[in-house]
Amino acid sequence: MKFYFQLFFISMFILSCSHQASKSQTPKERLISRMDNLTQRPAWVQELKPLSIQKNKIIALGTSALNDEHRVDISYRIAERNGKHFFQSSLEKELSSIFKNLVKPSAVELKHFADFQMDFLRSVMDEVRPVLTYWEKVEVTKAQEASTNQNKFFVSLEMSKDLFIKKLDQNLAKFQKKKYLSKSAAKQIKSHWLNYLTSLKI
Repeated sequence: MKFYFQLFFISMFILSCSHQASKSQTPKERLISRMDNLTQRPAWVQELKPLSIQKNKIIALGTSALNDEHRVDISYRIAERNGKHFFQSSLEKELSSIFKNLVKPSAVELKHFADFQMDFLRSVMDEVRPVLTYWEKVEVTKAQEASTNQNKFFVSLEMSKDLFIKKLDQNLAKFQKKKYLSKSAAKQIKSHWLNYLTSLKI
């Protein structure tokens, strides 16, 4: 029994040490400056919720963090690309969830759902536009390494919530007209998206 207690305390000690080591390896940031000498980040910069709805607009946050030597225009383009990729992958994840949860889909619906997904994604992503930009410079310090300056870039990619729903309705109507989707399936799909949009509100 004494052996097991010793083994337990040794294991706990190792876990504690590894936890402290991982904490010490986490980079620390110190703010140096902000765009236009702002005293705080703009409200749309929501790193903890990179996809949200604010003022009836769907906003995807694109980010990039690069060292000083990178050009500003390239950094913003990387942030924009990252934001678009995140937005599209979020929509694809929801479409996958919808497909798995369709109630009693027909063979025709199962066959053509991928086509609906592609058409809907294309119609939505064509309307997503970069609207706002912001940057800040930080000093990044890692354990046992010299500190470095880093520029963090943020891009707001936006689409009207009403336009999103319009594109959804148009695609649902098109696939219903072709008899690739039943009225019941279309209703399920729209209900899912409306609930999803509600969950994005800040």
